[in-house]
Amino acid sequence: MRLKDRVAIVTGGGFGIGRAYSEALAKEGAKIVIADINDEGMAATEDAIRAAGGESVTVHTDVADEASTQAMAKAAIDRFGRIDVLVNNAAYFTALPLHKLEEITVAEWDKVMAINLRGPFLCVQAVAPQMKEQSYGKIINISSSSIFPGNPLRIHYVASKAGIIGFSRSLARALGEHNICVNSVLPGSTASKGAIAAYDDTFWERGLNSRSLKRVQQPEDMVGTIVFLASGDRTMSQLAAIRDLGVRIVLDDFGTGYSSLTYLRGFDVDGIKIDASFTRDLPDSQKVAAIVRTIGRLASDMNVYVVAEGVETDEQLAWLRRNGVAFAQGYLLGKPGPDDVFSGCEIAKADRSPGLVD
Repeated sequence: MRLKDRVAIVTGGGFGIGRAYSEALAKEGAKIVIADINDEGMAATEDAIRAAGGESVTVHTDVADEASTQAMAKAAIDRFGRIDVLVNNAAYFTALPLHKLEEITVAEWDKVMAINLRGPFLCVQAVAPQMKEQSYGKIINISSSSIFPGNPLRIHYVASKAGIIGFSRSLARALGEHNICVNSVLPGSTASKGAIAAYDDTFWERGLNSRSLKRVQQPEDMVGTIVFLASGDRTMSQLAAIRDLGVRIVLDDFGTGYSSLTYLRGFDVDGIKIDASFTRDLPDSQKVAAIVRTIGRLASDMNVYVVAEGVETDEQLAWLRRNGVAFAQGYLLGKPGPDDVFSGCEIAKADRSPGLVD
């Protein structure tokens, strides 16, 4: 079982696609916190999980309400002692009327944003302290493929799901140093019970005509991706498999808020890339020079190499060479120039990659 003894919260987990997520995660050994406003649906989902030998608890949760989401996280910790996975699935969709721009009221717009955008934000705020304490977490935010073509009758819904992408990307930056992984999944129209009840045959036929595979997507089609993203060990095993193929893994943006020592502790890498924001101040800034030399010593002690990003001048390149930086990339190495510019750069000359210097 890929998720044995992990604890997963699934919002909207008692009905439709959310129920499929809950049952699939439980099948892989996770203990499920079913968070929903649909008490009847939660009870049915819990019965199904327990009948299959799984473990779960239900928590009546309004994701748009801060106190409710805090109570959700507390219930998970009180019952299971930790929170490993959050699936932000709850959304206002099937009950949302189709309205043209001029028909959307401010109240309707605000309700969509409260559930679809504020809800995931509040849920993450609620679980993040526990995930940080554990130095482990998987957050999966459900967006929608409708953000690409758009929908003139669901402007508010599509806007909220586009917001999930920006939220997820920023969240990944904010939480990555705590070993918390954030991903988004963008389903297309899916034949959940709610969607089947809400839409006529014309809707489903129109969806079929826009797809390469001419069949209606089912909730079960989505669970493989969710289980994969929730499974922590998969990341490490995949990185190891990539390295076994001879691919070098370099920790990017080192020295910035986007990359930290936590990553060096958690992942095996071959190199460290010094961010261009440091390189551009070389060799004039003594403070930056000291930082870069420190990174070089750290890399040497860990037996990994250093790549300097954003090299633009001969002075920068010369300083980096004198201070043991093995690789460099940037405009200086990519612009046209005579052969002697690349004197001593055997790797760059051999494979014609203009941004790499040995």
